[in-house]
Amino acid sequence: MTPFMRMRERIRNIIRTHEVIYIRVMHGILMLLSLAAVMREFPFATGLNHWWIVLVLSVLGAFMPLSAMAVVIFSFLLLNLFALSGQAAVALLVMLVFSYAFCAIYRAKRTYNISAFVVARMWSVPSVVPMQTALLGDGNEVVTIICGAVISFFLHEVHSNAGVLLDTEAAVSIVDFLRERVISNQLFYTYLIAMTAMFLVTYALRTRNMNHAWMIAVVGGVSVEFLIMLAGYLMQGVRTGISSLLFGNVFSLLVGVATNYFYRDLDYSRIEKVQFEDDEYYYYVTAVPKIQLAEEKKEVKMINRVLRESKKGRNK
Repeated sequence: MTPFMRMRERIRNIIRTHEVIYIRVMHGILMLLSLAAVMREFPFATGLNHWWIVLVLSVLGAFMPLSAMAVVIFSFLLLNLFALSGQAAVALLVMLVFSYAFCAIYRAKRTYNISAFVVARMWSVPSVVPMQTALLGDGNEVVTIICGAVISFFLHEVHSNAGVLLDTEAAVSIVDFLRERVISNQLFYTYLIAMTAMFLVTYALRTRNMNHAWMIAVVGGVSVEFLIMLAGYLMQGVRTGISSLLFGNVFSLLVGVATNYFYRDLDYSRIEKVQFEDDEYYYYVTAVPKIQLAEEKKEVKMINRVLRESKKGRNK
C-alpha cells in the first residue's frame, strides 16, 4: 500500500500547490459537460445550441462558484425547454422554485446538487450524486437529493416523449403529462426511493463507529440502490434500463472508492482504545491514527569533495 499512499500524497501536494488553477479547470470541465448534455438532450433552441456559445459559457463557468454554475445550467435548460414546450418550461420553473424553497427551509447548503442530479441523469450516472453527497455532506442534504430526483425524472420523461409535446394536434397539457408520465408511473417512485435510500444508507454507514466505515458505506449504498432499481425494472417489465443501471452503479462505485482513497487516510491496523475519567463521567475513546509516511531522505554527495578525500587517502 505504501506506493499508493505516496502517489496520493504527490497528487495532493500538486493540487495544493496549484489549487486555484485546479478549481478553475474542474469548474470549466463540469460546465462544459453539463451544457453539452443539455444541448444533446434538448436541442430545440436552434439559435442557442452552438458549440462556440457552450465553450464561452464554459470558460466563464471556470470563474464561477458552483451555485452560480447551477443558475447558468438551468437558464440554458429552460430556454431549450421553452422552445419545445412553454408549459413544460413553466412546470420546470415552478419545480425549481419549490425545490430551492425546501432547501432553504431545511437548511440544505448544496443546492447545486439539483442541477448535478439533472446532468448526471442525462449522462446515465444519477447515483453518483447521492453517493458523493452522502460521503462529503450532511444529513439535511437529503432534501437536495429528493428534489433533484423528481426534476431529473420529469426531464427524462420530457426528453423521451418530446414528439408528443411537439405535436400541435395532440394538444397535451402539462398537467395531463405529469399525471400520466410521472405521478402514475411506478418507476418514478422506484427511482425516488432508490436514490433517497442510497443517500440514507451511505450516510448512515459512513457515520458509524466501525472500521473502514467509508468503504462499507460505498458498497452498501451502491448495493441498495442497484437492488431497488433492478426490482423496479423487473416488476415493470422494463429491460432496456438495466444496462445503463449497471454502468451507473459501476461508475458510482469507482467514484466512491476514489473519494475514499483521496479523503481518508486512516491506519486501522494501529487502533488504540483509550479510557479516562473525570468527576462526572467515564470516557471510552477509540483512536484511529492517520497513515504517516516517512519522508524520503536524499543523500547528496559532492563529487569534488569525494575525489579530494580519496586523493588524501592515497597520499597517506
